[in-house]
Amino acid sequence: MARAASARVSSSGRCAAGSRRLSAAGLIPAPRESDCRASSASGPGTTVQGRRVLYSALVGIATRKTLTDDATQSRMTVAQHGRVREVATVLAAFDGLAKTGARAVLVTGEPGIGKSWLLAEAARQLSDGRGALVLEGYALDLPGVPPAFPLARALGEMLGRLREEPDPLLQSARAALATAGIGPPLSSVPAAAVVATPQERLRVFEAFAVACRWLASRRPLVLRLDDLQWASPLTWDALLYAVRALADAPVLFLLAARDEAIGAAASAGAAPVAELIRLRLLVRVPLGSLDASAISALAADRLGKSVGPRLTNLLMARSEGNPFFAEEVLNDCLERDLLFEGHDGWDLATGAALAESSVPVPLRLAIDARIDRLPAATDAAMAAGAVLGREFHARTVASMTGTDPDALARHLAPAMLASMIDPTSSGWRFRHDTVREAALARHASEAQRLHRDAANALARELGYAPGFQELAALAHHWLEAGELARGAPAALAAAKSAARTHATAEALVWARAARAAFEQSAGTGLAEQGAVIEARMAHGTAALAHAAYDEAIEALRATLDAAAGDRYREGLVWLWIGTAERRKERITEAAGAFTRAIQYLEQGEHPTELAEALVALTDLDGLTRGRYDDARANGERALAIARQATDRDLAARAALALANVQVRADDPLGGRPLLQEALEAALASGDLSLAVETCATLTNSYYWTGELRESLRYAEQRRELAERAGDLFALRHAHSWLALLEITRGDWDRARSLIGRSEQDLVRLSSPEPLAFLRVVDGFLCLRLGDLKQASDRLTEALATFEEIDPATVVWYDGLLALILVRAGRLDEAHARAIAQRSRLASLPARSLPARSAQCALGLVFAALGDVEAGTVCEAALRPYADDYHWAPARLSLAALAALRGDAPTALADLDAAERQAIEQGRRPDVALIHLQRARLLPRLEARPAAAKARDELAELGMLADVALAEDLITSLNSGGPGGLSPREVEVLRLVARGRTNREIAAELVISERTAVNHVSHIFDKLGVGHRAEAAAWAIREGLS
Repeated sequence: MARAASARVSSSGRCAAGSRRLSAAGLIPAPRESDCRASSASGPGTTVQGRRVLYSALVGIATRKTLTDDATQSRMTVAQHGRVREVATVLAAFDGLAKTGARAVLVTGEPGIGKSWLLAEAARQLSDGRGALVLEGYALDLPGVPPAFPLARALGEMLGRLREEPDPLLQSARAALATAGIGPPLSSVPAAAVVATPQERLRVFEAFAVACRWLASRRPLVLRLDDLQWASPLTWDALLYAVRALADAPVLFLLAARDEAIGAAASAGAAPVAELIRLRLLVRVPLGSLDASAISALAADRLGKSVGPRLTNLLMARSEGNPFFAEEVLNDCLERDLLFEGHDGWDLATGAALAESSVPVPLRLAIDARIDRLPAATDAAMAAGAVLGREFHARTVASMTGTDPDALARHLAPAMLASMIDPTSSGWRFRHDTVREAALARHASEAQRLHRDAANALARELGYAPGFQELAALAHHWLEAGELARGAPAALAAAKSAARTHATAEALVWARAARAAFEQSAGTGLAEQGAVIEARMAHGTAALAHAAYDEAIEALRATLDAAAGDRYREGLVWLWIGTAERRKERITEAAGAFTRAIQYLEQGEHPTELAEALVALTDLDGLTRGRYDDARANGERALAIARQATDRDLAARAALALANVQVRADDPLGGRPLLQEALEAALASGDLSLAVETCATLTNSYYWTGELRESLRYAEQRRELAERAGDLFALRHAHSWLALLEITRGDWDRARSLIGRSEQDLVRLSSPEPLAFLRVVDGFLCLRLGDLKQASDRLTEALATFEEIDPATVVWYDGLLALILVRAGRLDEAHARAIAQRSRLASLPARSLPARSAQCALGLVFAALGDVEAGTVCEAALRPYADDYHWAPARLSLAALAALRGDAPTALADLDAAERQAIEQGRRPDVALIHLQRARLLPRLEARPAAAKARDELAELGMLADVALAEDLITSLNSGGPGGLSPREVEVLRLVARGRTNREIAAELVISERTAVNHVSHIFDKLGVGHRAEAAAWAIREGLS
């Protein structure tokens, strides 16, 4: 790592202590005290000329050092640097010299984009791989530099050898070049004075061509000339002449210049470049921004180790693919200790972020030097544009600067030619946000004035009904200008505008700003207490909408402190606090808040808000607390108030709440008319949150009756509406419920994908309940695929969460865990859970959905355990709801329970009814499991093909554990005797079919209980059955009972 970083000279000059720290880490050389003193406020950087000198010393050299190192100093490949195509273009031009003669290649791009690196890399490959003679020079932006300096810098040393050449033509060329300051000895007369006439210039141009021909006579010549945006007309004209004159010589002029060198008609290079293009003698190689992989490789080369995604993302965001910008941002991170080195490489330290940091010093100096060369009016116009943002409107900046648009265009033209801004349809845009930041930083002392000018200009442009963007911009500039009295109302208006369009993140940002501004203003007597209360309420509701529930509760409780005595506002605030507590799954706190809201709102003439609170408490009691009678009473009251007030939206919410109670209390079908009414009203009014919740209840309702196709339709609509609303709370179950439906349909891959998507969403939601439900769904998928260990772990984790946040919810899911334990052979644990579940059911109405769902799972558990008594009670409770669907058809449970008590005809009738609906609704796993259960009840001859069919269906679905059961059943059916059982096993089976327990079997046959257990286990294996009910059914079918 030290080797990778030691070549980089720290150029920010922040302080000696910081540099010593980096030096100790091996990331930069040890600093000198003079380096730090040179960067003090009184140093050369405090004047325009001083900044230029400092730029040349600290940035120009560093840039050339880091970006133009030859291959001996650079370890990066062309592919890593992202310039494969561009280097290939240069090489192709060189390879064509034998046919075409001299050619020019011009590499262009913005400052720092890597032109110098490309020249260096191409020159290295041409020298090492193709044997070219490479001479290099560059132009300088300094006063007093000879006009032919780039040519002199490239040719000077080689032209010294001309003294030894006897050819008079070469000696004449040597003399002519010397008069222009090219080659030794340098003329003592200023070069411009001796090449002033056209004849003298022509003589120098011809001499330059002769010298190039002589240098290329032994091996191809590559003249590498960099930074030609600063080259004089003499240099450009000499290049034009030489390229045309050397049509038969292998000379490649490898040039680099910024875009402005050829973009402005008045620039020295514009006309020569245009002429060379016309003559087809020049190839342009424009360089664009690097992609993220190249920037990552650049950083890795700098640090000597790979870099992580957070650091890569930061470098891309701050540099926008400009390698010089990226290097300076990286250096800034190093010097501020924002990086850490892990096993996998370097990345940003936890909590580190530079999104709002200042521009690194070397980068700012580089940009300052470029702006220093622009007219003062350009600098002022850029500052005005910079305060407006990356892109700025011509009309606004003209208003800010007191000019007309035409004059503004003239002022900004130099910045456009300098590749600092680009024109847009309505104004201009900074080429890089870093340039914008640096342009603004130059006028830091005028920041408040610039923001005030921007706010006034924008205020003059506001229409009758300004949108969010206009209000947000106005608020930003008034607040930055320190005008709290004008900024606070604008921020509040921006927050409300964003909330109306469901832009919850933006609404929260501006609600926070409005609250802070109003509270600060109130402290100085500039704001009324009512405005402060309104801002706090806006902050609370915005945080609530954005799922920042703790922040919402804090803001709303602060509102209560200020609104004491205002019963209406107190009621509203308690309603919102209850909503936040509900979404945090703090059920007791939510119920208390809703109750207080109702108490406050009942005391005034606010029926609509009272109905809202009643709806909220109805939802909580009906969906979570299982208090169906209270919920129904509150819901009916809310619906009556809403209808009397002719408030269709409120009536829809009340209808939804009441339908939820009805669906869960006793009738999944009966609530659907109310739900359809609520959905139509919600869609008509654009209330997306209400539409989402209504679709959620509809998809649940259809699932609980096994109507998978309709359930899927509403589930998809629910997800679409929730995503459109941008409501994270509304999305909490959208993907997990869709995953459950895909499991029911047998599409495991889509189910996994949805589970993964849901996991990503729920990370942002500070509520444990949706994640616990997702674990239930994942566990159910594992059960279907036979991964019983994973299924058990998932359900155990989920139930622990439910026990902690809302024990009443456990009844929905504990039976599923008991069923998983049975399948895993953990019978004692399964029995304990079944007993606990039965105890919970004692407190629930038998008709309620949680009770019916629990009975479905318990029926399969009791059948597997061979508990005839418990199974009979369960069957009686479940039989009235035979058409229910909870994880599987209720009739599948009823069939197992009927078989347990020896009633095969009833069991087969239940399976037939279940099969018809499963096929109609496309529930393939259910169809296969029904076929397997039927095969265990049929006579042997009919059972064999039925079992084979079930096995094939299960194998196609990948339900491997059930495939194994089917294979065991087929083996048993194909054996010679009655299931291949021994006489003793036949005796045991007869007793099992009569409902005897293992202990009773042992006593009757005078064997130990352990021996009885072993016999039962062997019987299960031979018959291919999973529990006592199936064994009993087999015995009945075979006439053994």
